[in-house]
Amino acid sequence: MGEDDPRSCGYWDKSESSSDESPLDADSSPLPWSSRSLGLADLSYLASQSSLRVIAVVGPKNCGKTTFLASIYLLLQRGQLPTGFEFSRSYTIGGWENDAHYLRWNGSHTPSFPPHTTAREGRAPGLLHLGMRTPTSGIIDLAITDAPGEWFRRWAVDKNAADSVGARWVAENADQFVLMIDCDVLSGSTRGEALLSYQLIAERLASEAKKRPVHIVWSKSDVQVPHVTKARLSERLERLFPASAQSDISVKPVGEKHEVVEGNFVQVLGWMLDSGEARGTAVEFPERSEDSFLAFRTL
Repeated sequence: MGEDDPRSCGYWDKSESSSDESPLDADSSPLPWSSRSLGLADLSYLASQSSLRVIAVVGPKNCGKTTFLASIYLLLQRGQLPTGFEFSRSYTIGGWENDAHYLRWNGSHTPSFPPHTTAREGRAPGLLHLGMRTPTSGIIDLAITDAPGEWFRRWAVDKNAADSVGARWVAENADQFVLMIDCDVLSGSTRGEALLSYQLIAERLASEAKKRPVHIVWSKSDVQVPHVTKARLSERLERLFPASAQSDISVKPVGEKHEVVEGNFVQVLGWMLDSGEARGTAVEFPERSEDSFLAFRTL
């Protein structure tokens, strides 16, 4: 039920514990993770046993980052997997569920969008874990960022600002980037301001990502963006990321056939699994472990 010490749980059955067993250490935990989003201390546990890739989902507030992640999780539950991959494990099922349950139809309420990821003080984002298996390469572990959009907007203007520390961590430690572009805000009355914001974020990302892979995702693609606006931004993105893949996603019907293109979500997940590799660099973890080997996220 989430208690650190099993004896604190209301369902702990003392009668099944033999009298000659050694008492439980009050500081011990039955599992080294909580099932919620991973923090840096949790990440060190996973990084010590796996060639872990950090996937950064980048974009301003309300561009659909959390809905994108929740949709991927729900599609995996329905068996929609990238070709050649099988689901293996996740240490953050609770974290995935916290976002995904808003999108479910359960009889008591209709589906809605997950709440905005609130900006908070912190040096790193929450990380959702997903492990996928292939017959040839074994398990590929992904740690996908779920960060507030305010971090990236401030970071785009001044990467060294005090309130950009979380975005800096993402930029320094990610192996791959997914840049989310919000079609809805680019079609509204504030599209000029939104266009400038996206140009700043894209330019900052290009300067920081260097040769690391970037996938551009046009979210809420059921909304038609004015041709001039989209052409201007597309031209800038092609110049900054000439070899990047692009996808259109929406959780609402798109086009004349009014279809939700679920496969495009899986396509982006497939890119995460196929288009990069862990760089073998050290992630900055809290100095909690005495074993320096655990400070590295690849073997």
